[in-house]
Amino acid sequence: MSWFPIVIADRCDGCKGEFKCVSFCPNGVFEARDGKAWVVKPMACVPGCTSCAMLCPREAIIFPTERPMKATASSLGVRDKGLLRKVRCKGCGKFFWTNVEGAEYCFSCRRKMSLRRMMSEGASG
Repeated sequence: MSWFPIVIADRCDGCKGEFKCVSFCPNGVFEARDGKAWVVKPMACVPGCTSCAMLCPREAIIFPTERPMKATASSLGVRDKGLLRKVRCKGCGKFFWTNVEGAEYCFSCRRKMSLRRMMSEGASG
């Protein structure tokens, strides 16, 4: 599975010229462009590392918790070329970021619902 950061452009202000993520990351994942941090080498990110997100004072760096492996963007209802929006989960009430149109439940709640459905189908089958 691929692991790399996503910079939320509306939040990033380049740390007011400091570009903390750019100077911190030893793998060159980020680059400063037009006053914002850009992910330029996503595959250079160390799987599981979220240190750059911890440094970001504007919380502009996130990591996806779910990546559909075989789905296409159009089948998922992706819009706006991947721009993320904040949604409150109807299951647990936590906020999560998504670019899937109509998403109402976070990954954890969707997984729990899927497991429950599989268990009920298995018991009735």
